Amino acid sequence: KELMELSQTQNNVITAKKIPKNKWMLFLDVYEFIIDNIGNECIDPSFFCNALYACTTGNTGLPVDMRRNRKFLNYCLSHAYANTTTYYNAGCVYNNMGEYDKALECFQKYFEQRKEKEYKEERKMFTTELRVDKEFNDFRQHPGVAEFIGKIK
Repeated sequence: KELMELSQTQNNVITAKKIPKNKWMLFLDVYEFIIDNIGNECIDPSFFCNALYACTTGNTGLPVDMRRNRKFLNYCLSHAYANTTTYYNAGCVYNNMGEYDKALECFQKYFEQRKEKEYKEERKMFTTELRVDKEFNDFRQHPGVAEFIGKIK
């Protein structure tokens, strides 16, 4: 239970201050422990989104860990229906891994499923990230991405 509370406070901590790389490693270790040892039935849907957020190099400054990323993606994407922002974070992780087809697929799922008015600001922020952030420079060069980005609002 304490581990779950730590993982669910992550986003609040992120907005309060810059987290050092060694703390991100702690978050990743906690998430991996939860994935390996705790059943799905007791995990809040925000866990899956937050775990992938912690895998994104643009957020943490950590190098890409292909093994851990694949493990987290396999686990978290199977639960993305419960928190569709998980698709966006998965797209960011795939982007960091250079798997642009999978990144595009995840971004498409996010934008298809997050059409409600209450997500307008979130969608606007993510659209801007995809269009201008240097983290997505290579992604934007991938076939089909420019057309996709041109259509999203």
